[in-house]
Amino acid sequence: MATVSNAASYLNTLRSTFDIQLFTSNKNDLYDSEVPSTYLGNLNFTYAAINKEYNQDPLDEFVKMYREDYGLSPNQYVIRGYDVTLDAILRKANFSDFYESLILDQTTEYVENQFNYNKKLIGGYFNNAVYILQYNKELQIQSVKN
Repeated sequence: MATVSNAASYLNTLRSTFDIQLFTSNKNDLYDSEVPSTYLGNLNFTYAAINKEYNQDPLDEFVKMYREDYGLSPNQYVIRGYDVTLDAILRKANFSDFYESLILDQTTEYVENQFNYNKKLIGGYFNNAVYILQYNKELQIQSVKN
């Protein structure tokens, strides 16, 4: 636990001498609870995630409609359900066979999630899409584009 915090603190002090960027393949709660956000922003902390935090922009039609209907912002589970359902409906509407839409090498993206399905060797499909996310100097999390 202290290792992550100590390493981030030490790297933060070295950034005036070196150009340092902190990466992880396993972002867990330690980064949020043990490491000051300013360190993460200073180090352009970058990590992989299956979903991104949505922009609570009131212009987003889904967020706007949800707030009107329920009086609060949708949580991550509501948004995940919306994104999965919308993806399935649009795939079914555009292809006569739903499974045909899954084998295309195509990524779809909605409010907070993206989808790119691959066939498993033993049967079934899995979502192979991930985001590369990064803290910026203003302590906002942004998606890193390829």
